[in-house]
Amino acid sequence: MSFAVLLRKEFKEIVRTKRIIVLPAVFLFFGILGPVLLYMTPELLKSQGLNFTMPAPTPVQSAGEYYESASSFAAIAIILVSMGAVVEEKARGTIQIVLTKPARRSCFIAAKYIALACLSLVSMFMGSVACLYYTGLLIGHLPIGPYMISTMLVGLFLCFVVALTLFFSTVLGSQMAAGGATIVVFFLLGALPIASKALRTMLPNGLVGLGNAVLAGESPTLLAPVVADLVLIVLILIAAWAIFSRQEL
Repeated sequence: MSFAVLLRKEFKEIVRTKRIIVLPAVFLFFGILGPVLLYMTPELLKSQGLNFTMPAPTPVQSAGEYYESASSFAAIAIILVSMGAVVEEKARGTIQIVLTKPARRSCFIAAKYIALACLSLVSMFMGSVACLYYTGLLIGHLPIGPYMISTMLVGLFLCFVVALTLFFSTVLGSQMAAGGATIVVFFLLGALPIASKALRTMLPNGLVGLGNAVLAGESPTLLAPVVADLVLIVLILIAAWAIFSRQEL
């Protein structure tokens, strides 16, 4: 079975399981929620009798709210829809059928990753377009160039989340274990920059802060963090393949 056939199978599975609807809906929700909530908060406070002056929301704040939601709540949604990628096929027994076609295990892992990463990036892009539109409608216009760069940085972080989830789905024996382990590592990575400022930009989640900095008009160094994230993704996928290739199915 060729890589193209495996990849087509994965996209069909995404459609069949309705993940093609669920994940974009999550990102669209947060893409719309950020600017709408920022715009309505002063009026909501006034309606509750809280009469104090709040600074007017800015477009950068609106995008920052979306990035924060995309890299936390929406990232957890990615984990939940990806945690059964490999382990569920093991449980159903379909993986044995696929691998006896024959299909190389490296192609199997690569097809899983590419399909899930594409789903995550398309969902992220849809949410970004919604955020851009509603921010411009309610608050003010975002600078397109920096906004695109920032969105790509956050998208790269989400690609790391997909790789991490796929790794645990490959090496662990249940969906719950894979999802739980990924979420634990996800939150640990979020806490590490607190202990060490040197890790703040080099860890994958540091890409979100760099995206906010770019959007705010700063010029942070992007090459090293981007390369570090890409290398980490490749190493995680290689580790997943190495363990998977030794598993008895």
